[in-house]
Amino acid sequence: MEEKEIKRDELISINTAIKYAKASVYALKHSVNKITPKEVEKEMIMHYERYNEKMVDLLIKAYEQEEKRKCSK
Repeated sequence: MEEKEIKRDELISINTAIKYAKASVYALKHSVNKITPKEVEKEMIMHYERYNEKMVDLLIKAYEQEEKRKCSK
């Protein structure tokens, strides 16, 4: 029973998962790695382990602003 409770504590919401996926894809777009499901998964795990949700929100905003600047040029 304890094992199920531990797994339940590690679950994140769908919105949070989307935020981590967005940040991961943006990061991979600017790296030498190809954007593959495996690479996105690795990047998401890295973001999840390193950053809390507020930091991921900031990363996404920064990436989106950079994309807007590129499009406006």
